[in-house]
Amino acid sequence: MNNQAVMNKYTSLTFFLLFAFTIAFGTNFEANKNITISNDQPSDQYLAGSKIHVNAKVDGDVIATGESVVINDSVFGDLLIGAGSITVNSYIGDDIRVFGGDVEINGIVEGDLIVFAGKVTISEDAVIDGNVISYAGEITLNGFVNGNFFATGGELDINGEIGGNAELKAGAIELNAKIFNDLKISGKEITLGSKAVCEGSVRYWSEDGEMDFSNVSSSATYDEDLAMVDEKFDWGIMAALLGFGIITYWIIFILSAFMVILLLEHFLGTYFSQAADMLSSKFILSFGYGMLYFIGVPVLIVLLFVMIIGIPIGLLLASLYVMTLLFTVSVVGLTVAHFFKNKYGKSWTYFETVAYALLTVVVFKVIFWIPILGWLVKRVVGAAVFGAIILLMTKKKPQLD
Repeated sequence: MNNQAVMNKYTSLTFFLLFAFTIAFGTNFEANKNITISNDQPSDQYLAGSKIHVNAKVDGDVIATGESVVINDSVFGDLLIGAGSITVNSYIGDDIRVFGGDVEINGIVEGDLIVFAGKVTISEDAVIDGNVISYAGEITLNGFVNGNFFATGGELDINGEIGGNAELKAGAIELNAKIFNDLKISGKEITLGSKAVCEGSVRYWSEDGEMDFSNVSSSATYDEDLAMVDEKFDWGIMAALLGFGIITYWIIFILSAFMVILLLEHFLGTYFSQAADMLSSKFILSFGYGMLYFIGVPVLIVLLFVMIIGIPIGLLLASLYVMTLLFTVSVVGLTVAHFFKNKYGKSWTYFETVAYALLTVVVFKVIFWIPILGWLVKRVVGAAVFGAIILLMTKKKPQLD
């Protein structure tokens, strides 16, 4: 195979993988890291970026993390989102579980809504067919909740209608909603609006003592057991928040790595096996080439941007370089898996190789988090693996299937 044929094959595979990654993740690789779903998707979507917009139907779940996430079209599965700003403007066929700074729900939700946030707004257009569980600094309900409504926060502004039971706990509560079942409410300040109605029984506690609930319910009981105790910090809520964030991160990370490894092993499995052999036989040289790549390419990109004529090439090179950074841990995991496969003469199947590569990725990800040691291992192993790949690419006749 001559050099031109090799380059043609590399070029075709590169652009095919770029296309496959775009289809697999539904992402738009731009400089600002925006992600937009513009076409209907038949399966689950796993999204990670800065600004994420879902503008087409998704026949499955959407799991996303980013600076801001906006859902503008129907999602027929679950929503699992962690972001600074979250807006849901459409129909959701199952549950919503979100962790964010500012959360706004404007659509119909067939399942439950579970939210941890700084500010939560359930607008008058929103319909939650299941239950609502919310922990936030500010919570506003203007829509309809068919199930139970549980809210804990700093300030609650409860309007609209609640079909089930309601349990409210906050520093300041303004109640102006219709509740079709029982109400349990405790707050340092409670304000009852003219539209506040509870068809069931009411148990309440207020820092100001007993209140007149006669216009709200025919059965209201002042209950000292509901008294709020000042606490400097609620470690249970913090543990839940941290756990939710960590689980979201690992789900997205593992599924993303799995998709990348599947594609790489399917199209370039033999090549990665040869790169593993190169890594074993020429580790020092591979490390040197890898360091030259990771240090030299950014310098080359800057030089290309300085020259006006080199900007298009610089943009392409920058995109490919960012891709290598994003997929470093997956590439390392697959190469190391082939390294052990070759060294110990294992005859793993395609899916066994993918499984061991994914396990290697998880192990390396944990190691990379270790202070100092993780940083060192990431640089050395990453440079050596990419250096081995570069060395293999420079060979005149690499053996590819």
